Amino acid sequence: MSSKQIFLKEEIKIQVADDGVLSISGERNNEKVDEKDNYQRTERSFGKFFRQFKLPSNAKAQEISAKVENGVLTVTVPKTEESKKKPEVRNVEITG
Repeated sequence: MSSKQIFLKEEIKIQVADDGVLSISGERNNEKVDEKDNYQRTERSFGKFFRQFKLPSNAKAQEISAKVENGVLTVTVPKTEESKKKPEVRNVEITG
């Protein structure tokens, strides 16, 4: 068995709460049995994870998307158009 733990999309759950918290969790339970003439070997692997992220106020929560490719989960959080504008910067004079 490989030491690399790859989760399948069916084993991952992604949720967005009304308060702007993105939750990602996953769980897997695998069992591999290898039977030969005079022995039987069983390998079990269990894994669980849970992460939460507070989304920025300019996140479009309804447009969040996710994909799994080659065992890598990619979550895309689009921003509002206003947030893509560069903020205006002004100099502040120091007195004294």
